[in-house]
Amino acid sequence: LPGEKLQVLDGKVYIDGNLMIEPYLEASDNTFDFAAPEGCIGVKGVLNECVVPDDHVFVMGDNRDNSRDSRTTAVGMVPAENLVGRADRLFFSHNGKARIWEFWKWPFAIRYGRIGDSII
Repeated sequence: LPGEKLQVLDGKVYIDGNLMIEPYLEASDNTFDFAAPEGCIGVKGVLNECVVPDDHVFVMGDNRDNSRDSRTTAVGMVPAENLVGRADRLFFSHNGKARIWEFWKWPFAIRYGRIGDSII
């Protein structure tokens, strides 16, 4: 939220110096490399000393190693005026093992057990 100091170290998120407890995360190798937004320093899964500007929010995708989110210059901090609603349910989920053209793999790549799950 605006004014909070964020850090991402080894895939773990710290808000104002406090570790965010995320028991829903799967193990990761944290190899995602990104160009950090203005005012932030970031390389190889590490985001240091980043303060969320007024009237903005920091958003982070659930695929930490391959997500365009507030850690990247492609998205950056999101202006609060751009928020239109809250996500409550997971619509679709896959394990990333089927490319878009590999339609014969789609049924095995879908994580059926996650569809419709409540979002924390």
